[in-house]
Amino acid sequence: MCYGTHVERTKIHPVGAVILALILAILIEIPFAILFVVPHLGFGVPGGGTLFFAPGLVVSKLLSRTGSVSIVGAVTVQTILTFIPVFWLVTWKRRRPLSTLARVFGFSIVVIAATAIASPLERRHEARVQAAQINGKSPVLSSIQRLNGSLAFFKKRYRQYPDSLSQLDFPPDQAEVDEQHAGLIQFPLPMQDFFNFTYTRQGSSYDLRADGKPGQGWEQYHYCTDDSAAIHFDTNPQKCKQGKIVFSPR
Repeated sequence: MCYGTHVERTKIHPVGAVILALILAILIEIPFAILFVVPHLGFGVPGGGTLFFAPGLVVSKLLSRTGSVSIVGAVTVQTILTFIPVFWLVTWKRRRPLSTLARVFGFSIVVIAATAIASPLERRHEARVQAAQINGKSPVLSSIQRLNGSLAFFKKRYRQYPDSLSQLDFPPDQAEVDEQHAGLIQFPLPMQDFFNFTYTRQGSSYDLRADGKPGQGWEQYHYCTDDSAAIHFDTNPQKCKQGKIVFSPR
């Protein structure tokens, strides 16, 4: 009589499960990667590849110091996010089927919700990085420099700084210049459609700010200066005075 030995084949070795899940995750990503690179192959479903890789792209941009997309980083993050539910599906016999489905469904909901929440943060992060990179080349700098020069000339002529920027403007109807219309600079300034200019006289000094208007693409740009004529920049308006010096008269 021969007694057979029962070998349980219902469970995959943990290492084998990891390898299999990783291979399947990569295989799943391939068609979406093709749709991402060649979007017209989407068969009427726009943005299929972009939607699939959205979590990886968002995380990659948030972690990037340059604000640009790291393809390697995005693919790595997306592979990890795809691997987790695939691993649960591969090892489904280790738990109740409903438990596996609940894990996969719950994880998918969390990833989608986290991506939706992180997307606006990523856009603001990218805007701050871009602003920090080109802060010293913004066209608003010339307007701030002209204001500083006009304010310095006004004080030299009238022995004090004006109460408001409007006193630097030209007089109406070819009237003579005076302390109320010094004829030093013409308003509106070239960048006034995109920046709010705030001037405050402070005794023998002054505080001048130029803050980007919301919705104009300059929200992250904040400049401040005073009678020293040095111009500071920061993406945080509260830290502008301690921000990077983008122009110094000396």
